[in-house]
Amino acid sequence: MYNVRNEYLPIFRSKGKYSGNPRNLQAELQDLQEPDSDDVEAWLHTERFKQDFVEQLSQKEKSWWDGIDFNETKFHLCGQSHLDIAWRWRYSQTLRKAIVTYTKALWHIEHHQDFRFAASQPFLLDWIRCTDPGLFAKITEAVKSGRFDLVGGMWVEPDCRLPSGESIVRQRLYGQRFYLSHFGKISDVEWVPDSFGFASTLPQIFLKSGSRYFYTVKLHDTPDVPFPFIQFLWQSPDGSRVLACLNPDGWESLIRHNATKQHRRLLKPGRHLVANYTTDKPEEMDLYSGDLPDICVFMGEGDGGHGPTGEEVAIADYLVEKKPFCWISATEYFQSKLESCRTRLPIWNDELYYQLHRGTLTTHNLVKRMNRYFEWRSTTIEALMSLALLHKQKAADNWQERMGQVWKLTLLNQFHDVLPGTSIPEVFDDCYDIWEYAKSELDSLETEVWDVLLGRETETSSGLKQVVIFNGSGLDADNVPVEVPLPIGENPRQVLIDGEARPVQILDPDDFNLDEKFMSRPRRVLFPISIPQHSFKVVDLVDGAREDDLSTASVEEDENSLVLANRLYRVSVDKVSGAVISLFFNYLAVELLDKPGIQLKAFFDWLPQEQCWNILPEYRENPLDLSAPSGVRIIENGPVRCTVEIEREIFNPRSVSRVNGVSRLLQRVSVHSSSPGIYLDFLVDWHTCECTLKCDIYTNTEADEVVVEVPHGTESRLTKPVANHDMPRWENYHHRWVDLPSADRRWGLAIINEGKYGYDAAGGRLGLTLLRGPLYPTPSKESWVHKERAQRHKESQGGVPTHADMGAHLIRYVILPHEGDWRSSKPFVPGFARWFNQGYSYIRTTNHLGSGLVDKRFVWIDSPQAEITAIKLAEQGPGHVVRIVELLAKEAAITVKLSPELGSKSVIETDLLERVLKDQKLKVETGRGTVVTSFSFSMKPHEIKTFLLTF
Repeated sequence: MYNVRNEYLPIFRSKGKYSGNPRNLQAELQDLQEPDSDDVEAWLHTERFKQDFVEQLSQKEKSWWDGIDFNETKFHLCGQSHLDIAWRWRYSQTLRKAIVTYTKALWHIEHHQDFRFAASQPFLLDWIRCTDPGLFAKITEAVKSGRFDLVGGMWVEPDCRLPSGESIVRQRLYGQRFYLSHFGKISDVEWVPDSFGFASTLPQIFLKSGSRYFYTVKLHDTPDVPFPFIQFLWQSPDGSRVLACLNPDGWESLIRHNATKQHRRLLKPGRHLVANYTTDKPEEMDLYSGDLPDICVFMGEGDGGHGPTGEEVAIADYLVEKKPFCWISATEYFQSKLESCRTRLPIWNDELYYQLHRGTLTTHNLVKRMNRYFEWRSTTIEALMSLALLHKQKAADNWQERMGQVWKLTLLNQFHDVLPGTSIPEVFDDCYDIWEYAKSELDSLETEVWDVLLGRETETSSGLKQVVIFNGSGLDADNVPVEVPLPIGENPRQVLIDGEARPVQILDPDDFNLDEKFMSRPRRVLFPISIPQHSFKVVDLVDGAREDDLSTASVEEDENSLVLANRLYRVSVDKVSGAVISLFFNYLAVELLDKPGIQLKAFFDWLPQEQCWNILPEYRENPLDLSAPSGVRIIENGPVRCTVEIEREIFNPRSVSRVNGVSRLLQRVSVHSSSPGIYLDFLVDWHTCECTLKCDIYTNTEADEVVVEVPHGTESRLTKPVANHDMPRWENYHHRWVDLPSADRRWGLAIINEGKYGYDAAGGRLGLTLLRGPLYPTPSKESWVHKERAQRHKESQGGVPTHADMGAHLIRYVILPHEGDWRSSKPFVPGFARWFNQGYSYIRTTNHLGSGLVDKRFVWIDSPQAEITAIKLAEQGPGHVVRIVELLAKEAAITVKLSPELGSKSVIETDLLERVLKDQKLKVETGRGTVVTSFSFSMKPHEIKTFLLTF
């Protein structure tokens, strides 16, 4: 079924699933070439001496470096060529771009004595290794010379906000280990020039995976307030620091030197500055000297690779000959030139926010939903896999290799023009094929693991009366909902869990045109369950009489409202407007909502360019009129869940797009009899162009801050910012949850999502960004997809999709009121969010799992202050890796407990690359013989710890 090109690009459809384009896979994968008109040899021997080039240099003398005092600052040069793995071309064309780019770099190295080149993205080098061994051999030799410099230790240059913390760790794990395996070294410089912002927790991940330095360029390309520093120490919540350089792009470091040098100034000797987004105008403080560090111009045509061109190298040679410039490698620049300034650099202790491209947090719902699905389902199956092998004392077969392939495909689709949704539609054809292949592998692995656990081949027939459920998260699950597919004709009336009867509710398939592979939900049975972390539970499906009195949920209709209620909440939905106008928290006797409650809002959001990237800054001043709902009705009144549905249409009369149309939206509001939370499901058939759809939640929290989950950590952001760099952060990102605390911190309101990221906050109002309808970018002139589009036009098949997100969507949120702040929240916000995002695995069976697994814990932490975020097979040699993250942003003493049945012989702390640390600060307890029963250690706020267990 699949055409897997060296296990990197599993594409197989001859017609793109998303674009509808016909594809010639043979030509695309083997025949088509990347055009390149750059004659580097001519530029070395003739072109640089022609009169027009000499005159061009004269003009550059006046515009590029006129007025620069070269006695004040030393300049260096390094070649590079940013290469988007997919953007305005498909993945497969990128291989040809990489071959052109690296071949050219090697030519420059051979013919220019001092030329240096910085190469990032191990994925590209590995792809070349498999497809062009001769070129890879030449690169290997150039790396040994030190002139082909390996930078950027992540598998690809991903978006640096949206991937999970474990995904960022895997980017580094696979990238740096590739460098180490094939070149005998790792990158000391994390290199992500073009990503659209960076999470505050990244310095720790970079440092603990071998990089002391960080380089990017985009944060100086802002319409509002330029970032205050170019060189600084970037600090994570745990105190880890990397030396960061936010250089202007390419030649701009030279051209804009006089305009930007105030941001390069070193602190006066003996002065110190620690700043974040609450620090107003740190760039204007009287702390700086007139001293500047050495500057490196990282030059070379990019985005589509091909640089440095012959002309660019000719310009560089002129600078070296006529001005005080010299060549330097990127690594040497950081290690020698910037490192010497470390003690005089300011410290930035926060995220790095990019004041553009805010729309990328929402554009292309499906690519974001599938990213979330794979990164969390993969960790669940990995943990199941490890525990199965340990429990059964079985070898792993090829599980490790196959799981690694799934991870690498997930990481590939996290590239910073793919996950943000800013590529041409044909790129998402590739994504769709990759998702289908990766999901089939995960499904197969999951089945095989369960077969090992159950000691037989899993039954596929109907009549399977037991469900075995595994909590794949490192946090206990308490009264959380479970949905298990149910064949037609099977109608259980209740479930037995630990001998206790609980009600079930049979849910019909979604009567909506959702994608059948990745979004549609089949007929299924719903029931609540509690399972400790990384434990198993057996559920018996019972056909006997239902005990309806176990339900505490109800839905009733009064004169103006439909009222949903259970023992925790009373939720009122206005019958005229469809707004949720009241959410009363019974436990604390608090009304959680302020007027006007929870409302859907649509806004005109048009920009003349880069629509997929950007949101109109004044979009809230351009609301669209929403018609009254066509229906507000009760659709479920069952023993487990009660639901009200609001149906409405959305249209943007201001759009001039030919495909702009009416969108149909079903909003469902549900409460459960036993599980906490108010559930908001949105089924949307979206056809509205140039529009941003928001769900505004007006709360009574009077919140002065929101706390959001970010990769392996949290961030606190003010809802009424005043500092100059903070005010542009009006649209930001969160991962699985965002929390608004009440003013007295006695309670809070968390909103948990499944695959959504964008939000805005102002005081007690939180705006969840649901969908957009922006215009796609156009293919580059050399893009192979022009041939596909021409063929499509020739066959009278119409055009490709012009706007992102047209079609059906499923969007899910849970509003989770809680006692206390988020750290002490009841129910516990991080635990509920983990379960909601692919936190469990299950199997239908007729065989009882047996006393060897059920109701036993194998690896656990009693304190909610830390979570076991990954249990996996070691990358090299025998053993299993356990990764632990401090959750509550404060120091902790943590003890991890191990069941003696596992037979662990030793525990060793490693870095994120699974290399043993020299300094072992562990207290290890043993039981019978030398079997490890627990190990203890201290943790800093949001610190990540990795341990290797041998058996």
